[in-house]
Amino acid sequence: MEKQISLAVKCPECHRSLMDSHVKLHNLPAIRADIEIAGERGIIHLCPVYGCYERKANIPLPDRISAKFFCPECHKSLISDKFCPECSAKMVGFDIEGGGVIIFCSRVGCKEHDLLFENPSEAGKYLHDDTGYFN
Repeated sequence: MEKQISLAVKCPECHRSLMDSHVKLHNLPAIRADIEIAGERGIIHLCPVYGCYERKANIPLPDRISAKFFCPECHKSLISDKFCPECSAKMVGFDIEGGGVIIFCSRVGCKEHDLLFENPSEAGKYLHDDTGYFN
């Protein structure tokens, strides 16, 4: 059985958790964000398993359109200053509880994503201690 990394994330601005225990994806609390796409505002729930692209939204998500992501608590933008190396859209960034950042493309259908850590020991601690990936 392949090991999976489950992420718990928070807003990089207000540092409140973005985990929604009321909505589950893969039997885990989903990541919640407010979105705006094609002139409509809504809510999206993303799977917390790294590399899983499952999502639920209460508005249509037209393919190949970039979405704006906002914290549901402080309403600040979650769009980072990085651009997608695959399609050039802006990347979305969440802080990972325990250290590091996950970034992913804001364009619907693009699967570009990455985990970023400031130093290797932070990554090792997260993967070993926090997720149990190497246990």
